This record gives sequence, structure tokens and C-alpha cells, in this order.
Amino acid sequence: MGIDFKIGVAIDSKMLTGQAGRNYSKMLTASYKEAGLFVEGEVAKKTPVNTGRLRKSISSRVRGTGFRQYGQVFSPLEYSRYIEEGQLPHLPPEKPIMLWVSRKLSAVKAKLKAMLVGTPGVTIKMPAQKMKRKAVWAIRSKIAKVGTKGVHMFKKVFDAPLTGKTVRDIFFRNTTRFIQKLNL
Repeated sequence: MGIDFKIGVAIDSKMLTGQAGRNYSKMLTASYKEAGLFVEGEVAKKTPVNTGRLRKSISSRVRGTGFRQYGQVFSPLEYSRYIEEGQLPHLPPEKPIMLWVSRKLSAVKAKLKAMLVGTPGVTIKMPAQKMKRKAVWAIRSKIAKVGTKGVHMFKKVFDAPLTGKTVRDIFFRNTTRFIQKLNL
């Protein structure tokens, strides 16, 4: 799952032969790398976390060579597509849901403890394993009936006006520097 991005830079490639052409190609590669890292970071910020594996997997790379390059921001993980786009109804595996339920309940317990500090006679017990299993089954059953909604972290980032402006600014700045060096 991922996004490709291409930027058109208006410069006459006939003027860029020999060393100038090679330098231009290097500038394009550097611009795509810089833009890719920016987009990668923005996608990672919007990626939901259970174990952190998906967020850590968000990567970028430059594809192509010479004047025919483009940037790619992606996750190589199979389930990234399901998080991005959502899924039709299905019965999900129990283990990841159990992990999520355990983490959510631990967070609730910590918040309650913080709120009740100093309150005499109050103790908080975590739900028994049986309660966790009931919660897991309820969640799995709901997903089996209605599926899951997509988070659309790649799409939201790529469609955001700030993303487009930032990526264009990277290419404009680098192209301007390149042209200044050529004294065009």
C-alpha cells in the first residue's frame, strides 16, 4: 500500500546535456528523497498504532532514473492496505484484538488511578480474562457483521493542501538553486 508522486519541473531538457544533465538528475533524486521523507513523516503521524509495527514500516524511495523519476511512499506490510482502505465484513484473528483490548483497558485503569489518587477505600481491578474475552468476541463479531472503516492515512496526507505546497516548495527551491548555478 502506498502512494506515488510525480512532480513536473518546467525546464527544457535539451539545455541539460552532459554534466548539466547529470547534475539535474541528481537534483531531482535529492528533491524526491527530501519530499518523500516529508510525506513519509506525515503519513506516519496519521497511522494508527497498536504495536507500532505499521507506523515504523512507512518508508519512501525514489524510483526511475534520469529525467524519469518519481517518489514513492509506502508500507510493505500486507495489512497496511486494510488499515488504509478498510475491509468488508470478516472474522478477524483473536490475538491482535486481545492485545488491543488489553492495552485499552490498561490505559483506562491508569487514568482512573490518577483521578482517584488519595481517595480512601477505592481499588481498581482489571477485568478478569473472561471479561476480556467477551469484549474481544464482541469486537470480532461486530467486524464480522460490518467490516472496518479505512483510516486513509496515505490519502489524507497526499490530498492535504499543505503536503502539496511543501512538496512543490522543495522542488521549486532545489530547481531554483540548480538554475542559479547554471546562470540561466
